[in-house]
Amino acid sequence: MSSTGMTGPLLRTQALHRALQGAASDAFVADLLLLEAWEADRSMDLGIMLRVRQIRRANQYLSTEIAAELTNVSKGHPGGSPIAGG
Repeated sequence: MSSTGMTGPLLRTQALHRALQGAASDAFVADLLLLEAWEADRSMDLGIMLRVRQIRRANQYLSTEIAAELTNVSKGHPGGSPIAGG
């Protein structure tokens, strides 16, 4: 899977959209999609939690941006707008 042309329901946040621009590795794309999905709906599956913890540690700023954007959207604040067409 390539990040080229990825829009709509796969991407919820502008932060993830920016991070995926020019992503060369399918594994990197998959990790960031997992991070965003977990931030949106925190699964209590131990394996997923451990993997997300690793991803968050490696991408602290992105993780913070995604969480803040999703929080703003859920509270109805205009500052964290999801990707159009989602």
